[in-house]
Amino acid sequence: MPKLRNVTAHEIAEAVNAAEDVSAICTGIVGRVQQGYCDEVDEPVTVASSLLSASRSLADLAHAMLIKGRLQEQKATLERTLRSRS
Repeated sequence: MPKLRNVTAHEIAEAVNAAEDVSAICTGIVGRVQQGYCDEVDEPVTVASSLLSASRSLADLAHAMLIKGRLQEQKATLERTLRSRS
């Protein structure tokens, strides 16, 4: 199995920027839909399913970033501990 390349800070920043853009678009749309300003939607369940899949992907990435942050903190703490012992 080939080795995967590391995710870069640039890739993460691009994903965050895209997510913020999509979030702003969705916030504007949901407000209008909730107020009744919406045309008939073809296959709303399919649309909802796609949106939920995207939401799950964002939640998974957020979770991965929290784990990564915690591991980085633990690594830094361990390095400080080991340096203080030498």
